[in-house]
Amino acid sequence: MKAQFLILSTLALLWTAGTIPSHAYSKEDAEQLRATKICRDCDLSGIGLSRKDLISAVMPNSNLSGAKLNRTHLMSAYLPNADLSRARMKRAYLPSAYLPNANLAGAYLELAYLSDANLNEVNLTGANLSEANLTRVNLRGADLRNVNMKNAYSPRIYLLDANLTGANMRKADLRNANLTGANLSGADLTGANLSGANLTGADLTDTILDSTLTCNTIMPDGTVKDGDCNADSLNDRYRLDDYRI
Repeated sequence: MKAQFLILSTLALLWTAGTIPSHAYSKEDAEQLRATKICRDCDLSGIGLSRKDLISAVMPNSNLSGAKLNRTHLMSAYLPNADLSRARMKRAYLPSAYLPNANLAGAYLELAYLSDANLNEVNLTGANLSEANLTRVNLRGADLRNVNMKNAYSPRIYLLDANLTGANMRKADLRNANLTGANLSGADLTGANLSGANLTGADLTDTILDSTLTCNTIMPDGTVKDGDCNADSLNDRYRLDDYRI
């Protein structure tokens, strides 16, 4: 009885420490994805796919929670309703990817390239998008509470009705961004570039706007705010060569 108790106690400690995985991906599903790039409703949780070629891969409703997708090539990938919570996607390449209603809560997307991706109504709470390229990304109605978008390059990003409560958007490039109706309460936009941005109806309660650049910026009440337009550009730090597999 004592030995059994010790075994159970040890297993409990390992589980708490994360040594024992709570769930492993399906090997059958993994083989299907690698062979065909098509895997609907699949269990790929925790899978390692870093630096793999998944261009135009089809994975709707699939579980990729905790997956390792660093530098993975996912251009035009089809991932509606996919679970990518806590996925590691540093420098992942996702231009024109389709991920509406996906769960990306707590995902690591530093330096990821998401230009023209569809992230309509996704869950990105607590995700790390620092220095990511979010040019023209559709994030309409997305949940971005406490997201880290520090230094994100996101001109013309579409954030209509998005929830950005408590977001870190320090020094983000938000030129010509559509923030109509967005909730920015408690967000930190220190040093952000809001030139040409539309904030009509946005909630700026307790929003930090220190050193924010404004030029032809439409404020929540519809007035246009002009500031220093001389810094209305940032160097494009992203090149295709940086995302080769």
